[in-house]
Amino acid sequence: MAKKSVSQGMFGGFVDLTQRQFIQVLILGGVLGFISWGASVLFGQAISSSLLCGESVSCGGLSVVSSTVIQLIVGLVALLGLVRLSLYRPLFIVLGAVVSLWGVVSWAAGLVWYEGVIWSVLLSALTYLLFAWIVRPRKFAAAVILVVLVVLAVRLPPLI
Repeated sequence: MAKKSVSQGMFGGFVDLTQRQFIQVLILGGVLGFISWGASVLFGQAISSSLLCGESVSCGGLSVVSSTVIQLIVGLVALLGLVRLSLYRPLFIVLGAVVSLWGVVSWAAGLVWYEGVIWSVLLSALTYLLFAWIVRPRKFAAAVILVVLVVLAVRLPPLI
């Protein structure tokens, strides 16, 4: 007769994250970082070539809006990818990662191209992996609290 696991603890146990899923999330996050950087650069080129802005129009606010739209589209792609990978609580992963990475797209687009690619891919891959690891508790409240604490830890220091 098989023994049942009794390791409930404070978090109600954890959902397994296999080595294969670990690597897949890391790769998916890197690809998403590359896509967000590339879309940001392409959109920036469209703006700077005066396709959308004339000489008399200020486009300062348009870059912020484009960065936001790019992040939301990449978040939707991430959600579809994480569902395809059968990860636990993919929406939490995406919400935490998108809020944590907010503004990285415009920051990375301002760097030299190879630095922007490296930072965008690295930060995105590690962020998605971090949140895939954090949402593993079976208790819903524990997962919500962990995601909120990590997002606050990431977003508050730049504001101080």
